[in-house]
Amino acid sequence: MNYWAHRGLSYLYPENTLEAFKQAFEYDICGIELDVQLSKDNELVVIHDETLNRTTNMQGYVKDYTLEELKEAEIRYKGEIYRIPTLAEVFSLLRNTLEENETYINIELKNSVIPYTGMEKKVLAMVKAFELEDHIIYSSFNHDSLRLLRALSPKAHLAVLADDVRDCIKTAAQLETNEIHPYIGSLEGFDASGYVVRAWNLADKEPLYPDESEPYHYSYTELHRLGVTDYITNNAQDYVQPILKEDPARKQNALSGKTIDPETGKTMPSDDSSVFYEPIYLNRGTILRPREDIRYRTFFYRANVRPELLHSGLYDEEAIYCTFVPGYYDRSWQRHQFAMKEDGYLRLELQGKENRSFKELFDVMDMPSDRKRKEQFRKEEERVIKKIGLFRKKEDTLFLLASDLHYAYGSISEESLRDMKYLCRKVYPEALIDLGDLSDGLMPKTQTKELVKRIKAAQRRLGIPVYRCLGEHDFNDFHNNPDSFTRNEAEEFYLQSQKEDRYYDRKDFRLIFLSSYDPESDEPFGFSRRTLRWLRYLLFKTPKDKRILLFSHMPPVSDSDYLNETIHNENRLMKILSNHQKRNGQILAYIHGHIHADLVNQKYGFPIIGIASMKPEDYPNKKPEGSFTLQRQIGTVSQELFDIVLIDQKGLRLIRYGAGEDRYIGF
Repeated sequence: MNYWAHRGLSYLYPENTLEAFKQAFEYDICGIELDVQLSKDNELVVIHDETLNRTTNMQGYVKDYTLEELKEAEIRYKGEIYRIPTLAEVFSLLRNTLEENETYINIELKNSVIPYTGMEKKVLAMVKAFELEDHIIYSSFNHDSLRLLRALSPKAHLAVLADDVRDCIKTAAQLETNEIHPYIGSLEGFDASGYVVRAWNLADKEPLYPDESEPYHYSYTELHRLGVTDYITNNAQDYVQPILKEDPARKQNALSGKTIDPETGKTMPSDDSSVFYEPIYLNRGTILRPREDIRYRTFFYRANVRPELLHSGLYDEEAIYCTFVPGYYDRSWQRHQFAMKEDGYLRLELQGKENRSFKELFDVMDMPSDRKRKEQFRKEEERVIKKIGLFRKKEDTLFLLASDLHYAYGSISEESLRDMKYLCRKVYPEALIDLGDLSDGLMPKTQTKELVKRIKAAQRRLGIPVYRCLGEHDFNDFHNNPDSFTRNEAEEFYLQSQKEDRYYDRKDFRLIFLSSYDPESDEPFGFSRRTLRWLRYLLFKTPKDKRILLFSHMPPVSDSDYLNETIHNENRLMKILSNHQKRNGQILAYIHGHIHADLVNQKYGFPIIGIASMKPEDYPNKKPEGSFTLQRQIGTVSQELFDIVLIDQKGLRLIRYGAGEDRYIGF
């Protein structure tokens, strides 16, 4: 679900003001909506009502005042006075934000009451002047105005605005767009599937500042039931999280009794030093300034994944994937401020025992980053969207599918999750299915939890449900890590106290998730008797009109796994599934992760599909027979890897974002 700030953050700030727009982008929104009219001297101004009466201290029509006169109007907010902004002022304020965060402005042309001749040309020209064509969506209750926009600019991004969804769809067909902005009440009982539905509500449900009445809050389930893909709301702050403005690493506490090896960059025991465990990313020119008389040393790591982790399948015991540079900075203890020579990660060691946070001990004068999303990733997104559009029908189901992220310091995980979010804003999948192994599982539980919290927060920002499996790394049970999770701890932390063995019904599908690793068992890899009893009963109770997709982290059979010669209870599991398939034919596929390769196993009466890893690694050994290992290279599209699963009546299509090929498995 995408959320848009209607006239900015207009429940907390005066609508259509620069402050309302600025504050809106403090939250993880898809974009803002604003209204444009023309002044007497033909200047584009941002205001909703045709008159000044409601929102300012002046009276009369907007069209009867020059821009200079409109700027005299006062918009009062908590003792402050704001002015009616021009469209140019809004663009100047938000241009960098729109480009950096891949966000949008929906411009509503307020020309259904007063025609404002020539406004379409002026708006298009201003958008072009600011080079914001990729970030603007145009809408209007005046559908002739939309037709004129289409004639003036065939590539303009149009969305049809109307009180009734039927009117939206009628005009959308004429304009050859599938984007509509209906009143949410008109969606009740109407099937708008196949359309991008950005719904809006009435003032009694969505009050505007300074009205203090309580707004109605829709649940995700309510919006989804109505067919809403985007909700344009006055109180976006109640639906989305604030944008993370600060690296969480800066809040970490120092660990006493640790030092850093100057040759390897690894931590070691020490009696008289403390270390900030997590590397902190800083831009070139950023200055660290100690807040008090402390002595510290700096250790530098370049922001590129170490080759041995990319090409050999190894793991770093401290989850640091960036490259340590011995001797890059003076190893001596220092007291004074420190400046970064280049972009990269910094790890600090403090003299003496210390447990306060980095933020308490240092002031940071940040230099802005000049890193922007590479054009090749935009093109990959466009390719995937076109591919989905080529095959997707209204009745089809779409999921995001990912496995084996193995989030670590200095990896490309944040970029992968950000690209996933950008794609979600445009293709509207039903849910994200995550097949497990969010981290490497080698660190103490405290550090693992901090990492996983970030991943889960980034996944929540996709705006869709997240269904996940647990892998062996998720239990912190890898390479004999002594600080592992029990099953109850893992289910509580990763699944919010749900059981691993569970199912979800979506449309005509039943999605079944199976526990495939038990750290408390002598045979941890596989399926317990408890899981099998639950599965047998669930299949028996599944309605015959439901199609079934099964998921687990581990493959259900050993011939789909190189690392394990046997999967515990695989024969019993496959007997249950094969018998059900022979009787009912409901099983579409069994999908798993773990093997870090693409594989389709067709031996068992339904396809068993292995998914390669989001973690960019390409070691070719230790892979099951018949699988495909993908070549990965950091800095290119091949560093990314996740699938968009499109299910139609005849088969299952996996459209790959990043490394690898699209796959189609027929039923």
